[in-house]
Amino acid sequence: MLKALAKQLKILSFMGLLSLSANLQAFTDLQGKTVELKDYVGQGKWTVFEVWSSDCPYCPDGVFYMKDFKARYPQANLIGISLDGDAGQIAGRQLAQGFIKKHQINFPTLLTSTLELDHFLTKQGEQALIGTPALMIYNPQGELKGVESGAIIAQDVIDFIQSEQAK
Repeated sequence: MLKALAKQLKILSFMGLLSLSANLQAFTDLQGKTVELKDYVGQGKWTVFEVWSSDCPYCPDGVFYMKDFKARYPQANLIGISLDGDAGQIAGRQLAQGFIKKHQINFPTLLTSTLELDHFLTKQGEQALIGTPALMIYNPQGELKGVESGAIIAQDVIDFIQSEQAK
């Protein structure tokens, strides 16, 4: 009886893993071209990723703060990551583009799913995403220095970068 139960659990676990991996998708730009986040970091500049979703009630605040950050700290790269890929590639792109237009986002934005971003973060030794909006901050050498959930004001991001530079 226990052997049969253990076998069933193994089968269910294996099926669950197949199901999870089937939901993973690549990061893409808004034209649908596959991209890798590593290509955006480590180019001698700080890189900040603003993670948002069009149905997130706090994300417009996060985007507003990051537009302010871009204006006040132009020496850093700022890139958005929309999690609207959860709706699928085509529908997700439409949702993301609507949000970008509505909130006048003036920085490049990538599209992915929550599962893909969680997979990416856990591969880097971080915990899965807690919620949106969120920030991921990379130093000029391409090392992930911080992941923070919530709508973070521009000055806090600038202070964090400057404190890391002073180390």
